[in-house]
Amino acid sequence: MKTTQVIKGDHLRPRGILAPGFINAHCHLELSHLLGIIPKKTGLIGFIEKVIKLREFEEDLILAKIEEADQFMWSQGIVAVGDISNTLHSSSTKSTSKIKYYTFVEAFDLWQESKSLNYFEGYKKVFEAFDLGTTDQKKSMVPHAPYSVSPNLLEKILNDAKPNSTLSIHHLETALEDQFFLKSEGGFREFYANMGIHPEINLGEYAGSADYLKRYFPRNLKYLLVHNTMMQKSDFETYEASGLDIYLATCAKANLYIEDQIPDYDLWREFKFPICIGTDSLASNDILSVWDEMGTIKRLYPQIEDSELIEWATINGAKALNYKDSLGTIEIGKSPGLNALPIDEKGQLDFSKNITKIA
Repeated sequence: MKTTQVIKGDHLRPRGILAPGFINAHCHLELSHLLGIIPKKTGLIGFIEKVIKLREFEEDLILAKIEEADQFMWSQGIVAVGDISNTLHSSSTKSTSKIKYYTFVEAFDLWQESKSLNYFEGYKKVFEAFDLGTTDQKKSMVPHAPYSVSPNLLEKILNDAKPNSTLSIHHLETALEDQFFLKSEGGFREFYANMGIHPEINLGEYAGSADYLKRYFPRNLKYLLVHNTMMQKSDFETYEASGLDIYLATCAKANLYIEDQIPDYDLWREFKFPICIGTDSLASNDILSVWDEMGTIKRLYPQIEDSELIEWATINGAKALNYKDSLGTIEIGKSPGLNALPIDEKGQLDFSKNITKIA
């Protein structure tokens, strides 16, 4: 992609809109070595099965690809990332990166409540060992998804969380997620059965993911719900009535890659919850670029104003990741990074060109 810029003397004079650095609200940096390996449109369960089977790679390759992806994101104007970690692989890169990372050490027990304490203690060790490097980096231990985290484990994670910290959770990426709570077979239950696991859950106890989470989530935390592709109006209403501090992260290109689905952004925009943009991983995307995600959303939902998309890509993500005091807006006292966003003849964002990173 081309960049639009004019250089005069020692000064860079970009044509376009000056914007703060981008916030990538959801990423899996440690999966960067899986670029192009998993086929598209496998569905979420098929995708998860592939990721599980593809965990055995040489550590040197994994670390090199993590470093490469980190540097690429910085070159693409990304200044902060909400990153999922199941291992310590990304720790060394994050400890010296120019990017601010909010690392979410992800835990799950596949609804095996009798084993939840063992799972919690194992992931707690990963969490404590994760090297932040500087005070600019943050971390939380978080639940993976409603279909993979039992109440026992969820409560342990929530009780261990610091007040006002952010918890990320994969949420309603597929219709099979609600079915897990409502049906005795198929979907995730069949997936678990194939692994010899039988979830310890009573059918009908919860009306779905939203009902499950709102029963346990306390109000002293911030929640970043990721994907939300299959969220219905009733789910939004459930969260709205709960009074919880909810943020929504969308990863449009990953949703198309895995499930060939896209969220109903018009429905999202009817409610008050701030919307953020994530890239997901290179296992489910061809590029870790918030600008590319914005272009995909704009192509499918041209009615969304450019100014709103920029908010999704900047200040909303900064608030969700607790970086709003330093990032997200161009203000005195902040160091938010600066991107020049190219525009066309009509003054609209031109996604056929790349941004110019200024600072």
